[in-house]
Amino acid sequence: MGAPSVTFDGTRVDAAQAEGGIWTDLGGGKAATEEDVVYQGGAAVSEKVGATENGVALDMAGTIDYTTPKVWIAKIVITNIASLDDKGATGGILEIGSGGRRSAYDRYYVVGGNTYPIKGGYLIIPIDPNGGNQSARPGSAPTLTVIDYYGWMGTFGANSKVENVIMDAVDHINSGKGLTLVDGVGDEGTFAAFIAEDEGIVANRWGIVSTLEGIIYITGVLTIGSSSETDFTDVGRVLVFPEAEFLNSVGFFGIDIDLSNASSVILITGCVFTSQGTVGGSVDTRPDYGFIGTSGVGEYAGCTIDVFRQIIMTSGATLQDSVFSNGLLVEQHGGIIDGCTFSGATTADGVAHILSDDPGLITDCDFTFSDGHAIEINTTGTYDFDGNVFTGYGADDSNDAAIYNNSGGLVTLNVLNAAVPTIRNGSGASTDAAVNVILKVTVKDEAQANIQDAQTSIHLTSDNTELMNEDTLSTGVAEQAYNYTGDVEVQIKVRKSSGSPRYKSFSQLAIIGSGGIDLPVTLEVDPNVDL
Repeated sequence: MGAPSVTFDGTRVDAAQAEGGIWTDLGGGKAATEEDVVYQGGAAVSEKVGATENGVALDMAGTIDYTTPKVWIAKIVITNIASLDDKGATGGILEIGSGGRRSAYDRYYVVGGNTYPIKGGYLIIPIDPNGGNQSARPGSAPTLTVIDYYGWMGTFGANSKVENVIMDAVDHINSGKGLTLVDGVGDEGTFAAFIAEDEGIVANRWGIVSTLEGIIYITGVLTIGSSSETDFTDVGRVLVFPEAEFLNSVGFFGIDIDLSNASSVILITGCVFTSQGTVGGSVDTRPDYGFIGTSGVGEYAGCTIDVFRQIIMTSGATLQDSVFSNGLLVEQHGGIIDGCTFSGATTADGVAHILSDDPGLITDCDFTFSDGHAIEINTTGTYDFDGNVFTGYGADDSNDAAIYNNSGGLVTLNVLNAAVPTIRNGSGASTDAAVNVILKVTVKDEAQANIQDAQTSIHLTSDNTELMNEDTLSTGVAEQAYNYTGDVEVQIKVRKSSGSPRYKSFSQLAIIGSGGIDLPVTLEVDPNVDL
């Protein structure tokens, strides 16, 4: 029992207190200790810069291997943004390298006077030097196994009155990490616990979580749970994953829910998750939402998740009554998907948005076509496929059909409460899909009490084929599943001529439509049966 514990998954390289002579300006002079404009701790480092490019540099004594890959979480600020050159070769630039200050390094054009937030302030920018996304390389490539240099600089159209280029603590994390919350049993964890440990403690402020007017900004991955029991419940939060164009490794942003402990219960309800992430070339800065382990319970309920790369479920996971838009892939892995809406999938033609090993656990969902398939089934079997509606998908056997059976064998879909979706079969696969509807008759007396053992039959009027012949249960209900292939006319008969009281027989014509039949019947007592 106890409060949740939040830990930083990375390493502080230097707290930026301008100690030990390892902080310099780019000309080799000593950087100033900055106590007025600080993000973390009691000080930062700064330099007064004008029309000639200059800034601050950390030239550390040791080295760090960045090839895991690691990501530098830079915390930087320009105080006179109106004078800063536009983003580009003379704007605000970060550098990272090996062999000491400006020996072998890459440059990243991160901001300019034309792109800096109007309100100003500290920027938290992740830099992954592991390939392909640097803005410039003035000389040789840095050796990523021995990184020891970090720089922040700018060029301005006017001289500053005071130190204006400032950098605070240098931290790094492995890509796919950030902060981890565990325990919380008896005192449930919330997203506020992440805020309190990161932004809320001045000596920490790693920059993984920051807030503005109630919105939570996440730079990295928040992990909830571990092999220890973890209780977590939060409601109604707004969480944003910002753009990060200087990342190379996918999976840097996201939420991981760890269900390894059978007693863990992690519930996220009514929250909005959105991302400014984009995809281009080898860089994909959209967040991932992952579940780990199958023993506990994890659920997103009534949430909105907009712009994502993938959602990887397990059998302990539930997506309930939530909206998913502008995402690439959902892998089911035995998880429950109920009452959800999917639109704007960023899949390619012939590729599915959801990879399903049990379509019977996908119920009452709405899918709107963008491209490719809604669901790919990869496991043979017979499944009740209930209440799923597909809008705008292509014809059978096309690359835009709603369902892609890629199981290599037979899949039988008993479609309930919806039309049969269009289907494409992969190599060796075949699909038997039919709409099953319910034929239901509820029998009551004139006082609206249930009548049990009333014989209830339904026959086609065309050829008198019997579709149902059942006695009502104690609930007054007789029902039967029916394979719907089109509207048909039927005759419904109900009689209760034995026992006491006895009732007049009932007969009525009806149409079986795509919703089946749900007919209430009131039987009148027959006053003549004992004459």
